[in-house]
Amino acid sequence: MILPNKIDTKDKQIIAVDWSYKTVHVCEGLNKPIKTFCSLSEMAPHYKNAIMAIESTADSYDLDDRLKDIKVLQDNNIEVHCSNPIYTARHRKENNIEKTNENDSRCIYQIFTEKKLVWNKFKPLVEVDKLRNDINKVIRDDRWKNDGAEILKLSQQLIPEFNTIPLDFLPFLYTQTVLKVKKPKKARECRKVIGRILLCAIKIRKLGKGRKEFIRQLGNYGQGYGCMLRSEFYQTVDDVLESRLKKLGLDVKECKHKSSESKAINKEIMKMSSKMAKWLWKLTEKL
Repeated sequence: MILPNKIDTKDKQIIAVDWSYKTVHVCEGLNKPIKTFCSLSEMAPHYKNAIMAIESTADSYDLDDRLKDIKVLQDNNIEVHCSNPIYTARHRKENNIEKTNENDSRCIYQIFTEKKLVWNKFKPLVEVDKLRNDINKVIRDDRWKNDGAEILKLSQQLIPEFNTIPLDFLPFLYTQTVLKVKKPKKARECRKVIGRILLCAIKIRKLGKGRKEFIRQLGNYGQGYGCMLRSEFYQTVDDVLESRLKKLGLDVKECKHKSSESKAINKEIMKMSSKMAKWLWKLTEKL
């Protein structure tokens, strides 16, 4: 069978995989239960000779782990195709699907089997960015060992009083739920990604590097491969866009990333997100 993306399945089993740091979720079909494994290496023997779809950022935080996974997949004769994670996020948003590991694996399966997108080979990482790996480790430790305690403390320390923050930056710093509370009983908590961006900035300053390196490490879909901050940062940008469209009374699913109005608003938001990132960089100047 030849799929819309022109990949010939040769009647092999098709699986879609959502990889996270601790688990691997496998979708064998849209109406079938999701199976869970600890790693790609553990999963591979269960799907010999299969065709696998996965995001290109899977196991991209460690060069050796990526190489190990590729070898195990090859040993089990699994044909692997990978795509840009932005396609998963876009599909999820357009279809109003909650972001979970299970849902993402189903999204990847549907995109792979139904969309005319170009898929690439799952390759070894070309180069090692030691600074990025170091930043990723700091973020991982805070996320899974400290439950975000460090970034919350950092945000509270560096983010100025609410009424002094530029209005255009507020949707990036706080969720709509937080912003709707007019007189909170305690200080508003920023999005967790803000604290992680501040952590990144401090790490770069300590190494004597400047804002240009900060923007590079913050990453984007073009040059942020293997960057944990990238997906969180652009998910925030996407949330701001969706909120803006809703306020204008527009159908998010119908016009997002499609209509000229949506594209114009997205362009404006991207410019504002860049200014906001520079503002966050400046906040760490005195540390």
